[in-house]
Amino acid sequence: MKNMERIRFKRIVKEHKDFIYNYAFYFTGTREDAEDVTQEVLLRTWQNMDTVRKGMTKSWISKVTRNLCIDWARRRKARPDMADSLESEDHDRIPSLVIEEPGVEGKELRRHIEKAIARLPEKLRSAIILREVEDLKYEEISEVLNIPLNSVKSYIHRGRRLLREQLSTLYTDEYCRR
Repeated sequence: MKNMERIRFKRIVKEHKDFIYNYAFYFTGTREDAEDVTQEVLLRTWQNMDTVRKGMTKSWISKVTRNLCIDWARRRKARPDMADSLESEDHDRIPSLVIEEPGVEGKELRRHIEKAIARLPEKLRSAIILREVEDLKYEEISEVLNIPLNSVKSYIHRGRRLLREQLSTLYTDEYCRR
């Protein structure tokens, strides 16, 4: 690989490694799996440096990351023993959303939101993660997910509605217990 390509690869890693890891961590729910996905994305980036156009790097990396996360989810479904072990892990395995709630109640709220997002169907979950966690614009999400802009808006709307429904029952139950 030429020196210019190495420099470009180092820049790509520096600019996108946190996005890759955060998305994979949020999607898979474990550090180990997120690290594996991140490593695979970076390996594929290295292998495809000549085909990744300079202006399309973030979009390309986002698509590869999402596709590898979907592959991970399929492998997990195919191995029930793997899915069972993931379900029994500590809730701290899921990365935190940025919620400005201090103390125990804030951590509890964050944990419930993260679990609710994890229960969303894949296409809604991907759209919600890209919008609410990664703060991508609708147009960028459309490009990453390779779906029309109106579908992005619909997925995010439906995802938010499902999250509200899941969380509203939680807080109705909490309110009734007090």
